[in-house]
Amino acid sequence: MILHLVNDLPLFGHLSAEVAADEHVRAAVARLALTNPARTGFVSFTDFRDWWERQREVPEGQACVLVGARPALLHELAPLRAEPGQVVAVRPRRVLNERGQTTQAVVPEAELLTGLRAERVRVLDDVLMSGHTLAAVLGVLAERDQPAELAAELLIANARTSAQLRERTGIGLGAWLSLDYEPILEGTVIFLTDLLFGQLRGKPFLSQHALLAPFFGTDPAPLAELSEQVTGYARAGA
Repeated sequence: MILHLVNDLPLFGHLSAEVAADEHVRAAVARLALTNPARTGFVSFTDFRDWWERQREVPEGQACVLVGARPALLHELAPLRAEPGQVVAVRPRRVLNERGQTTQAVVPEAELLTGLRAERVRVLDDVLMSGHTLAAVLGVLAERDQPAELAAELLIANARTSAQLRERTGIGLGAWLSLDYEPILEGTVIFLTDLLFGQLRGKPFLSQHALLAPFFGTDPAPLAELSEQVTGYARAGA
């Protein structure tokens, strides 16, 4: 099993964006990794900022589509340099199975995408898991009356799903970090905001013991300690 924990906590106001806070979370994850049954990696908030800075310029005649909450929050914190109408944010709705895996996705804001007028459209997404949400967005864009060159840039991707999506859509995908994980049965990526503060199927993510056990084991103490360390550091003003 392979697990990557991503520090997105500053985006949601749970922790400072300062490097010291990022390193505190890295150290806490390193301690957790000592007891995890899964091989555990860490993606820092610095990677978020570096990836976003690379995307900041939207040239004239192009458009940018932000997929999901995190790219939209990054745009609020450090807006893309673009003209009005060049940036569109969408929140695809995922349909989950009983294991919490995405089986399909729809784009409620499809009309915004079909109305884009651009020679090139770049789609920004945070992580590639099943590929359903990104494929849904690219599918809507491909149906536009005005043809345009399409591309996608991700913060995190894995080789197998990237290759499958390229074959399915014929669209080039770029990734800031190409990591080793096979969603979800042999590995996964979990954002710390989801893990520590989120819910799944109406229950706290941390209470989903059967889902988390392959990656964190059956002893809840190390995860509880991680939560206490992060929230304690936040209360201290980091």
